[in-house]
Amino acid sequence: MQILIIGGFGYIGSQLLESIAAHEKYRNCNIVVVDNWSYGRGMAPLQALFESRLPHFHSYCLDFSEPGDATFRDLVKSSDFIINVASLTQVPSTNLHEKYIIDGVRVLTELLTAENAGKLRKVIDISSTSIYGPVRTRMPDVTPPYSEQVYPDPAVALHNYAASKLVAEKIWQSDRCQGLPFTVFRLSTVFGYAVGMRYNQFINQFLVDAAAGRRTILPGSPDNIRPFVHIRDTADLMLHLLEQAPQTNGEILNIGAARLNPRLGDLFERLSALLSNEFGLKPDYAFAADLGQPTLEESYQVDFSKFEKLVSFPLRHDFESGARELLTRVLGRA
Repeated sequence: MQILIIGGFGYIGSQLLESIAAHEKYRNCNIVVVDNWSYGRGMAPLQALFESRLPHFHSYCLDFSEPGDATFRDLVKSSDFIINVASLTQVPSTNLHEKYIIDGVRVLTELLTAENAGKLRKVIDISSTSIYGPVRTRMPDVTPPYSEQVYPDPAVALHNYAASKLVAEKIWQSDRCQGLPFTVFRLSTVFGYAVGMRYNQFINQFLVDAAAGRRTILPGSPDNIRPFVHIRDTADLMLHLLEQAPQTNGEILNIGAARLNPRLGDLFERLSALLSNEFGLKPDYAFAADLGQPTLEESYQVDFSKFEKLVSFPLRHDFESGARELLTRVLGRA
């Protein structure tokens, strides 16, 4: 059995490799990572780590969005499972999303739908709940919480990242992809510790700044409502879906939970209390809107009932447990 992970040395990809390494059932599997090493110096240590932990581990430095790459074509053809987590999530506005998201999905789906494409059993692709960003102002007739049936026009998305995810979703839903065993995750904002950490992401940045005594300027305003999901729940859910949830084939799913979809002012008050009570830290933070600074306000309450109905998988981590683990590691108290 072969699992191909596209973008496997990124934040989500690194935790996915950790979760695979923790399961004896994957010990004899071929685990293959394709990554373009866009994060530079962090890639080599991750490669060495997983070469030591996974007996049948292979990695390739290549750009999967370039059509005609023979190595990538052969990897797709020989893989039972494919998970695509490649994109520049921490840079919302860049035209590179058109390349790494839209072109990448187009190349992947063309390979998967070609004659004799391979032995594929499941492919998971990552979209984002950030696609709901413009709904309040551009689709006032739609009331929250927002279900998967809501599809904003990519032309009015809040940034290139969300617009590209919407276009990629349409590729998966095209006639050409009918019959493919794919599931698209509209993933909530991810938080928590992973070996391939990205610290400049909302909750993670707030926690690390507090540990370092730095002030955090949070995007948006306290009244914004945003969904989150822990990094380990995200990775474990992907592995669960590979073999245990065929009913999700052909589906787009909002991934998260109502209890993890809070008002931001309330969330950061909770996290501040934890930092003070358990770690003796006094975080200094403010919201950009309160300071009169230009800011992108993303606010959306999401409907997770489809995910809960189709997939029997509990999201085990809450904000406090995720923050506690990350800070313990950052402060060297593990």
